[in-house]
Amino acid sequence: MIFYYVTDVATIAGSAKPGLDYSEVSTTFTYMDTTTTCTDGGDYCHTVTIPITDDFMGENYESFTVALSNPFGVDISSLSFSPCHINIQDDGKG
Repeated sequence: MIFYYVTDVATIAGSAKPGLDYSEVSTTFTYMDTTTTCTDGGDYCHTVTIPITDDFMGENYESFTVALSNPFGVDISSLSFSPCHINIQDDGKG
């Protein structure tokens, strides 16, 4: 029997704004059979790529959040990485 576990992943604006400072992400991950792990090639890990946008403005650090929500088949309340706060450092080109 294969078990499925589902969770939504989304970015949440903070001082960094979607479309100006980073590309907004909203997706759903489906995990299959938690007996596998990332290191042995299983489908238990997923990667979220969030492109950072250079707005050519001199700014202090800006931040946004990546959060998991709407779990099905798994308890995410004890995860130490959700929500995950991301800081963007200005590249000095502004």
